[in-house]
Amino acid sequence: MRFALNGAQAYQDYKNAHSIRLSSWIDLDYDMPVMNGMDSGKLIRKFEPRKDLSPSIIIMISGHCNQSIIEECLDPNGSVRADQFLKKPVSYNHLQEIIKNCT
Repeated sequence: MRFALNGAQAYQDYKNAHSIRLSSWIDLDYDMPVMNGMDSGKLIRKFEPRKDLSPSIIIMISGHCNQSIIEECLDPNGSVRADQFLKKPVSYNHLQEIIKNCT
């Protein structure tokens, strides 16, 4: 398990980890500094087919996003294609349940 301090680091960690892994799940906070979760998710989705990787499970988390942002993140034909969108506060048990249901 890795923790990134911002979206740019999350994307870089993802790229580095996928030199050896075939799939993963990623929690992205929509409001990360430097690069937000939506932009990180877009980069991950562009990276996956270039490296012939299975799509990662992306869980976007935010405390204040409006419905249009949530729909954009969850759009199966969009650039982020998040698997879940969770509104804060999120309990650890709820997050574990979501991850279990996504795999």
